[in-house]
Amino acid sequence: MSTNSLQERLDNAPMSRYQWLIVGLCLLLNAQDGFDISAVAYASTGITEEWGLTGTELGTVISVGLLGIVVGSFLLAPLADRLGRKNAVIIALVLDAIGMGVSAIAQSPAELIVGRLITGMGVGGVIACLNVIASEYSSPRLRGMSVGIFTAGYGIGATVGGIGAATLLGSYGWRSIFVVGTVITIVVLVLVIVVLPESIGYLVTRRPRNALRRLNRIAVRLGQPALAELPQRPTEQRTPGLLHQVAALFAPRLRTRTLLLWAGFFCSQFAFYFLSGWTPRLTVVAGHSQEQSALVGLLLSLGGSTGALIFGIISVRLGAERLVIGYGMLGALAFVGLGLALQAAPLGGVIGVAIAAGLLCNGLIVGWFTLAPSLYPPSARATGVGWANGVGRIGSILSPLAVGMLLDAGWPLVALYAFAGVFLVLVGVVAFAYRRAHAAADAAVIPPVALAEDRAARTG
Repeated sequence: MSTNSLQERLDNAPMSRYQWLIVGLCLLLNAQDGFDISAVAYASTGITEEWGLTGTELGTVISVGLLGIVVGSFLLAPLADRLGRKNAVIIALVLDAIGMGVSAIAQSPAELIVGRLITGMGVGGVIACLNVIASEYSSPRLRGMSVGIFTAGYGIGATVGGIGAATLLGSYGWRSIFVVGTVITIVVLVLVIVVLPESIGYLVTRRPRNALRRLNRIAVRLGQPALAELPQRPTEQRTPGLLHQVAALFAPRLRTRTLLLWAGFFCSQFAFYFLSGWTPRLTVVAGHSQEQSALVGLLLSLGGSTGALIFGIISVRLGAERLVIGYGMLGALAFVGLGLALQAAPLGGVIGVAIAAGLLCNGLIVGWFTLAPSLYPPSARATGVGWANGVGRIGSILSPLAVGMLLDAGWPLVALYAFAGVFLVLVGVVAFAYRRAHAAADAAVIPPVALAEDRAARTG
């Protein structure tokens, strides 16, 4: 039995309990990330009162975490292709815990900004690695479902964290949120060290010390026969250095699809962070109360998590590429509908359309995370996913700024949501172009019968 056949057997066999355990651990890690990134929003009132921050200063504290995710995605993801996905996750979680700890004891806004930047870097590294691990340990048919489950964790963590934060703030103050986040991150770090396996693709292509023994340990846990030896390592998998790893994303067969992937991530996250970041505020602008806006925000998050799961389930039948196209177009309509509902509909109507918009928008992010790992070889997989997510996070930073300027310029609510909806239309167009480019690249090198099998695996 070769190492390649180990991956092939996983691809063709039903997913084992151990594989689902890995997906569950990825969900837990993503939920912890969701809590850590959202913590500053829960603590924002207490932070503002203690230090007398202006709106601009508070906005800087909140935004720097997203900037950290960009940095972590660009820098830590390539490290995962060199040192291993598990090692990179451990490094990222250590950064995350340090950042939360620094935030808990910060004595000035500047110290808090440093803590949030470090936390964001850790979260960016974790997200890129988790997506690759969840994808590699899932069968092709259930890959979309696995990524959907893992992606839903972010919204679950943010939602549960918000509920817990309400209790912590009243009794212990805003710093308690970061203390709890630090403890949770350390507990999750221990679980990763004990439970999370290394990527099979990494062990094959990089050949770290004891690679065969580690592969055999994984094979036993997966219920597969042990390996007699490692296969010959393909020379094209050797990628010396960060610049070479990034350059590999623009190899002739990958260049067009990499750029389309980046565009898809950017537009999806631009729209998503407008929806999640501005809808509660715009609900108040439309005349609803603070309590009602908080309810809309909570249900929007729950709708997003549900949308991630639904996308994963449906993708088993229809494939991720086609779903992204449809979700993009339907999401644009939902955005316009939400803008209209805010201007004219009662609260119940606003909530219904907001849930639909969150469901569709979050499903798009799951779709791109499902497609990204299968595009790249194992030696560049974490780099590819990390850089795509980093580009997407740039959209998440620009979106609140752009919408804020448009709101100050007097744009009505429906125009703001229509503006964001344009990015979802672009997602559908980009996904269509990506599908055609992927098919053309496959047809150039793969025989027709193998092409059909490969496409079924890739889109499932």
